[in-house]
Amino acid sequence: MIKKIFIKFLVLVLFLPMIPEVSPNKVQAADYFQASLEGGVLQWDVYDGAIQYRIIILSKEREPVASFQKDAYYFEDIGHQFCRYDVMAKLQEMGESREGEYISYVQAIKKNGDSLAQSIEVTFSFIPHIHQWDGKYQYDKKVHWCNCKADHCYVTSTQQKKGYGTHSFTASVLKKATANQTGIRKWTCKVCGYSKTEAIPKLTSQQQVIEKAPLFKSVQANLSGLKEKKELSGSSFVGLQAKTKKIGTNKVTLSWEKFPGALEYGVYGSECGKKLKKITLVKNKNAYEASGLKKGSWYKFVIVAIAKDQCGQEKAISISKSVHVITAGNLKYGNFSAVSLSKKKVTVKKKKSVLVKAKKKKAKKTKVKEHRKLSFESSDSTIATVNARGKITGKKKGKCTIYVYAQNGVFTKVSVTVK
Repeated sequence: MIKKIFIKFLVLVLFLPMIPEVSPNKVQAADYFQASLEGGVLQWDVYDGAIQYRIIILSKEREPVASFQKDAYYFEDIGHQFCRYDVMAKLQEMGESREGEYISYVQAIKKNGDSLAQSIEVTFSFIPHIHQWDGKYQYDKKVHWCNCKADHCYVTSTQQKKGYGTHSFTASVLKKATANQTGIRKWTCKVCGYSKTEAIPKLTSQQQVIEKAPLFKSVQANLSGLKEKKELSGSSFVGLQAKTKKIGTNKVTLSWEKFPGALEYGVYGSECGKKLKKITLVKNKNAYEASGLKKGSWYKFVIVAIAKDQCGQEKAISISKSVHVITAGNLKYGNFSAVSLSKKKVTVKKKKSVLVKAKKKKAKKTKVKEHRKLSFESSDSTIATVNARGKITGKKKGKCTIYVYAQNGVFTKVSVTVK
């Protein structure tokens, strides 16, 4: 037994010097980890388990020139996966001025940062030069770039060429769409001039409303000159039903109904007696809290629903009636709390009329300074109309709603049936 143990020990001692030393920081080139260079672009096989690749460039004398890491992205061609990088363009970008031969290879890096394998080395010639970028853009459907006219330019990747970028389009309508026919829109890149056209579908009823609406910039200009007790032409209560939701000493929360097709809402306001100013633009919401207001003071607000037509112009597709409100803390004045009606439902014959009486309610022991009388509005005036006294007149068979609203937006409604 002792003799057998001695023999095994002797074999180990004799053969131990023949085992090659392996350094944990040194990774040998793997014959199966191939790399090649064509047209200035270094290409190598995808290495299993690598999350990054370190590209190394050496001079002919094996002096370090550049070393940088790239994520393990890859390309695929006929089922073959590979990675690539424009090493010659990198040397030019770095301002390398030495002409001659260079060496490059790739290290596959695993998750903990250690090297998995090293590719075979590739030798290539590099001739530095000053770029002579052509001012005439080249392009495809997605991007544009300029080519270098100088000899020996190794920049083959469009991403590394001067002026490379995605198209920045502006639209123009060659032929407007209508409810009955399609239109044509042209997109042109502001940088390179590349253009494409597309069909504009026939307009839906919602889009027709947008096309007919006034320009937002015109409405905005008119709002700034609106007099205290006047309403902007084209404004309505039915569209947005703007009202006060909460009233504090220094803030007021406004709310409104979402309007079909609206991209955003312009909120305008001022202290009563002063010109309306744009406070903010609200997206994806139908409420806004106006803060920093004076205690117990009167304010006026208007909401504008904004959309874009087929030409990209901003349109004011709905303008609210002005909302007049006094902030809390005034011992003498307050706001209307509700509106009551003599009738909630009415039936009227065509060309006949019926009168509905309405009353405003307010908090006890307070007065309300009226900026606007109690108002009536029909949701569809082709079916029934209503005058300032609440007289409803049937126009044609159908159903609609009459809204009765106070100056701060509190309202009630009457269901109307015309026979």
